[in-house]
Amino acid sequence: GWYSTFTSKYLRSTDFWHKRGTGTYIAVSSAWLPNGQILENEFNDILNLGKVFDKSEKAEEIVNAMKKEINDVVNNTSKLKKRPRALILAGMGKQLGIYGENSLAGDLVKRLNGELLAADQKSISAEQIIEYDPDVIFYLIGETRYKDKDTIMQEVYARREFQHLTCTKNKRIVALPLNAIYTPGVRTMDGIKIIAHGLYPDLYPDPGFF
Repeated sequence: GWYSTFTSKYLRSTDFWHKRGTGTYIAVSSAWLPNGQILENEFNDILNLGKVFDKSEKAEEIVNAMKKEINDVVNNTSKLKKRPRALILAGMGKQLGIYGENSLAGDLVKRLNGELLAADQKSISAEQIIEYDPDVIFYLIGETRYKDKDTIMQEVYARREFQHLTCTKNKRIVALPLNAIYTPGVRTMDGIKIIAHGLYPDLYPDPGFF
């Protein structure tokens, strides 16, 4: 489970289960880590679960496929004269949340040759968004609202501060599902493909997550 799973509000502590002869595993990327929620954490989780379920070969196959996908994107975009500038946003209030360099989504943008804007911020104002004028905005949608994606994206495009942005004019505000970028495990490939498409829509097709 996640770090938050083993609390008194949910499944109790790991000690509770260990005393009853039940092993536990906490996803590495679900806990606070000094190096942030980086891609290697997801690889480690997949490989660890491969050992737990005696599927190490399959786990390595999954990780290698992700590494190849990233390398292909990097190789195919390395000669582009301009790196796409990206913001990763969440929330609907006046102050929008930022997924920065310590998030998996931010890490993926950088690994895929994108320029991550507001990388060290936790929130951003309308004025800053206008000043940055990103090439693409990735907008986070939580799991309970996937069915409302179209309505949410209409509301995002209608925001006053977005009206004159380059990404709005070019229809490059991309819905980013939470389970593809927060402790995603094997779903990390979805995050890679969605972000690659958002950064380079002419090179990579829409993976069709929603």
